[in-house]
Amino acid sequence: MVTRDFCESCGTHVANHRDGLEAVIVKIGTLDDPARFGGPKVALYLAEKQAFHHVPAGVHGFDGLPS
Repeated sequence: MVTRDFCESCGTHVANHRDGLEAVIVKIGTLDDPARFGGPKVALYLAEKQAFHHVPAGVHGFDGLPS
């Protein structure tokens, strides 16, 4: 089960979290200045990645959610 958080003003989906995962997944594209965070740190759901998706070198990836 996943809990999704939405912006109170516009309704944009901004984050996910779930029991057992000690992290909050923030949709970085929803932030005013995503470049401040220096790029991706991890890639999820690589099992569903399409040929046009690019995962930068050095980014740790998972086929689904990490367990």
